[in-house]
Amino acid sequence: MVPIVEELYRYWSAGARDHPPGPAWGEGFKLVEVASDVLPNMVVVDVGLGIDDFTYRFWGSERGVYMRQGDPTGKRLQDGLSPAVMEMVVSQYRDVVTTGVPLLMLHNYQLKSGLIAECQTIRLPLSPDGERIDKVVSVTQFLRHKQEYQEAEPNFGDSDD
Repeated sequence: MVPIVEELYRYWSAGARDHPPGPAWGEGFKLVEVASDVLPNMVVVDVGLGIDDFTYRFWGSERGVYMRQGDPTGKRLQDGLSPAVMEMVVSQYRDVVTTGVPLLMLHNYQLKSGLIAECQTIRLPLSPDGERIDKVVSVTQFLRHKQEYQEAEPNFGDSDD
């Protein structure tokens, strides 16, 4: 795992040991305890009643790389995603909620320039009662071509996830 992904995973797993499938928001998992280098790249979504019902609760300041319309805090997940990646991202959140298991991914995005932007993401379940997943926390770290990704619209059709 890359450094900030591993750092968040270690913090989360310390709380999850005593509270599977994941620590509770505000108890075993507190934003004020998350490392300062992780927070800007982190996202927390609330899980709603429907299988694909997610709302942004927290959006790290560095996440602007992924958005071209501003901070989506308080908005539905689907409202903050490019249509080209929507199903992939919603599916990842759905998997974490239904399995209660962390999900680690490596994403490669073919840019129109021919460069391949690469990032690593982890999605981690949070549970208030040891059964129901009510939030998912994620962090992403770019490995290659973050700046180029930010400046150019990716050609998501050639994504390798």
